[in-house]
Amino acid sequence: MKKHIIGFGIMSSILFANVAIEEIDSMVEEIKAPRKGVALKQLSSTLNPFVAIQKETNTTVSSVTKKVYAKLTLSGIMNNKAYINGEWHSEGDSVSDYNLTHIGTRGVVLVKKNKIKKLFLHENDGIIKMKDDR
Repeated sequence: MKKHIIGFGIMSSILFANVAIEEIDSMVEEIKAPRKGVALKQLSSTLNPFVAIQKETNTTVSSVTKKVYAKLTLSGIMNNKAYINGEWHSEGDSVSDYNLTHIGTRGVVLVKKNKIKKLFLHENDGIIKMKDDR
């Protein structure tokens, strides 16, 4: 019984496949047939379907200047020199528009006009400290 049902299913799918192929062939033949398009004269007299809308803008452009401050990072101090932002500096050097005025054992002082900036080394930053055995 199962063989008859399977056989019937296969036969019907073959028959329907042949019909589908014939339908596809007829559609392809219809597509191949030359079609009449719009004459160029008629096409040139048609209106543009795209409309450009221009908004009136009465806005005043103002620019806001933001002061960007460079981040200063003190990474180390050794032999009266400070390692700030990846470079070694001595007292009197210019560091990002600041003047390095003092180098201590745990920090530095930077001055710019009437602004004073103090940078410190921190114990928990993983900085290696060397002790003098004298």
